[in-house]
Amino acid sequence: DAKAAALAVRDALRLARSLEDEPLLITQLVRSSCLIIASASLERVLTLHALAEPELLDFAAVLQEAEARNQTAFVRGLIGERCSGTHIFQSPGSEIARVMGQDASDGFPFFHHVLDLVGVRNQDFSFYLETMDRWVRSSKLPYPDCLERARFVHREFIGSIQRHRLFVLSSQLLPYFGEAANKMAGTAARLRCAQVAMAVERFRLKNDGQPPVGLDRLPPAFLSSVPSDPFDGNPLRYRLLSNGYAIYSLGEDGADQGGAGPSQKKSDRSKPHDVAFTVER
Repeated sequence: DAKAAALAVRDALRLARSLEDEPLLITQLVRSSCLIIASASLERVLTLHALAEPELLDFAAVLQEAEARNQTAFVRGLIGERCSGTHIFQSPGSEIARVMGQDASDGFPFFHHVLDLVGVRNQDFSFYLETMDRWVRSSKLPYPDCLERARFVHREFIGSIQRHRLFVLSSQLLPYFGEAANKMAGTAARLRCAQVAMAVERFRLKNDGQPPVGLDRLPPAFLSSVPSDPFDGNPLRYRLLSNGYAIYSLGEDGADQGGAGPSQKKSDRSKPHDVAFTVER
């Protein structure tokens, strides 16, 4: 039932909207996963069925809205995490032990009390706030500048932690955020590819089911302009297949794999791959 499937995917995309205002990065990662799962479902629907233009236009609007809000949602998550980290730093050792899953009877609270007395915890806290602030500011930059800046901040963080072994809270709290910018960009790439796919499908409806030979055939009738790849700033890539097409981003590794997505084999999932939206129909 193509119509019911399309409605279900649309609702799934809008369901992710309910998480956008949550001020925790883990929630934004869940929202990202919801969007990616819904996008993959839309990919499968389009592989099985051609949708009508009103449905394609509705999907394009929902995808555009989700992508427009994506970066702000990730930044909000980082700011919320900074608040949570501040609470941890300002808590007594016993509370820190509980949050970190440590046994309060093993000397963990006393260790943090000593760090507090000699001023190391204040230094650790200052380093934490400064690093989080740099990540927040870098995440507000346009693509792909935000990625380059976030990687630089992460490299500096790793070097500083290696030099300051007693910054124990920062070393436990901060590594989690090093990949936030890549997750943010990956979600944006997936949503942008899906938006372009809606335009390609509209083109096919007007051209006897044939996809365009290139994305430059889409503006201005089907797309205002070809979106850029968040990972390198160039227009999204496009490849015609024997029975369809692939729209893709280079992904985190920056290598062009011709639109090849992650392998379905568990042992090969770590291999380089693109962020692609592929329709074979």
